[in-house]
Amino acid sequence: MKRRILAAIVAAMCFGSVVPVNAIAETAAQSLQTGETEKNTMATDINSTIKDIGVFEKSEKMTLDDVIELSKKGDELTWSDFEAYNGIKSGTPFDMLAYLYLIDEGYYLSVSGAVDGAPDKVQLCHYNQNISVDVLTGDVEAFIAEYSNYELPDIGYTFDEIYNMTEDEVRTVFNEKGLTDTEKYHVYPQRNGNTAVNNNSMTVLLYPENYMINLTGHELVSHVIDMNDKDKLFKNSDIVWDSDKVKKSLGLPKEYFDVYDVSSMTVTKSAPEGEDPDIRKYCECSIRCKSEDKDKIADLRRAALNYIQLNPDFALVYPETYGGENVSTPVKSLKGDANCDGQVDLSDAVMIMQALANPDKYGIGGTAEYHLTEQGKLNGDMNGDGLTVGDAQAIQKMLLGLE
Repeated sequence: MKRRILAAIVAAMCFGSVVPVNAIAETAAQSLQTGETEKNTMATDINSTIKDIGVFEKSEKMTLDDVIELSKKGDELTWSDFEAYNGIKSGTPFDMLAYLYLIDEGYYLSVSGAVDGAPDKVQLCHYNQNISVDVLTGDVEAFIAEYSNYELPDIGYTFDEIYNMTEDEVRTVFNEKGLTDTEKYHVYPQRNGNTAVNNNSMTVLLYPENYMINLTGHELVSHVIDMNDKDKLFKNSDIVWDSDKVKKSLGLPKEYFDVYDVSSMTVTKSAPEGEDPDIRKYCECSIRCKSEDKDKIADLRRAALNYIQLNPDFALVYPETYGGENVSTPVKSLKGDANCDGQVDLSDAVMIMQALANPDKYGIGGTAEYHLTEQGKLNGDMNGDGLTVGDAQAIQKMLLGLE
């Protein structure tokens, strides 16, 4: 991985070209997204030209605002101006340095120059375009304005408006917008006086097309209807999620919510015999409520879940515990999917065994973060006689092809 990143950086640096988008962005993004955070440089040798390379973590992730401020220094920029930011660094025997910084909203910054001098090539590049601007001499703000013109979905309401609505008023909004498919949409009810929420997190899935930055140069597939075509779905290494755009699209107030992770999730929905299954990749948004008051959490979560469903890119809510009760996601059930993760595997058999052996912790309403839900109980009942050890065994036999 590191060798591929550095090869692209050195090539761009030595030949004076724009950093190749598909060569360097893919490898750099893949390296950072898979959690490689090695702080010490790694000795390596590529055709006797490479001295060292490392993925390093500093206190700050570079933003477009940071790039704008850096551009104001022009040719007075020094290496110390970049020391505070996360990125990828390499060196060569030619006493040269090259840095790469991944930035949200589809951009990255490439910096190179002599070790004993100053950066002499600083380019802000866009993933989806073979374009860049010279940060030392160009108009960075105009460049960003031109290539950041994406329109966010028109939800029609503010979060505060939805927060202050009654359940009936929210239902009226849903009906007016045609959000009446009960398998997809669900009006989350107001908290009654005796219910509160212990879990302050939730997971929402969005259709991915508007939020993924394509690193491959070819069209990506996010939906198939044949299990044999599942390998055609885009790989995690094919994209970078534009997390800043995701957060803006969700529109949740920062003082109340933290969208702490944006990643991929594959969901397989079963279909009646003779019909095709639905296999999709989604943009998975993990959201945490910042409040510590259980009643406030319940109210905020209710408003957030209702508000997000107004987004045209909304796909589904991952199974949640809400308002002291287990509310399953309004999606088609999948026989055997006891943990409601959209697929059937050994973890479903484990969930059933845990719920039966320790119901206080893993059963419905259990204290564990991941416990059985009402939908999971229905999914896990393989023969209709209630959830038993036999259902866990039946799932294992099905996975082994014995049934």
